[in-house]
Amino acid sequence: MSDERLHGPPQARELPTWLWVWLPVLVALMPVIARLGAPATDRVFYGEFGLLENLTVFFLIVGVIAGARILAMDTGDIRGPLKAWTLLIIAGAIYFAGEEISWGQHFFGWSTPDGWARLNEQAETNLHNTSSLFNQLPRTLLTAAALLGGVVAPLWVRARGSVPGRSPDWLWPTMSCLPAALLAVTVSWPGKAMRAAGLDQGGLDIGPGETKEALLGLFIMLYLVSLFRRLRPRMG
Repeated sequence: MSDERLHGPPQARELPTWLWVWLPVLVALMPVIARLGAPATDRVFYGEFGLLENLTVFFLIVGVIAGARILAMDTGDIRGPLKAWTLLIIAGAIYFAGEEISWGQHFFGWSTPDGWARLNEQAETNLHNTSSLFNQLPRTLLTAAALLGGVVAPLWVRARGSVPGRSPDWLWPTMSCLPAALLAVTVSWPGKAMRAAGLDQGGLDIGPGETKEALLGLFIMLYLVSLFRRLRPRMG
């Protein structure tokens, strides 16, 4: 299968610059801008109804919709592998979004059963507050995927002019995923470096966890939207 057939003409593959360059930068800088400009607005960005958490869920929902449209395509020779891979990403995105909103509890406010509340650190109907197996492990795996798939692979392809390994070329994120992936991987580094050096972060002592989650959600969205746009011209 030729590269043109798989990916379509170059102009059809490009995502708008504001979406893949400037939106990740804005998401990464929003809490910093708010802290410097109006510290009282922190509550707008953090917490169950904060902007960052809701952006994370929004990004993931858009990604799921793009993934569903890929599944509806007639993708010819790579139908089975592509659809299995897309289903895996969709399942991960649904789990990510569901856990972010405690599967609807944050919006609908149902009470947590007593038995589950004893297992859950925050007495919520989610899995990630019950064990590191459902919290740190998925976060670590997704961060590794962002680093390897969203940063290393696109740079490798750009430098070598080919896709690394033997995997089909539709598998790898393009350069349009790189800013979100890179920022997701590195957003916590400045604070860690300052703490390691014993420096006072002052007003920039911002917990990067929710910002990282929003950037990871954006990375998933951009990957699925980019994949859909690359496949659509010849296979839609």
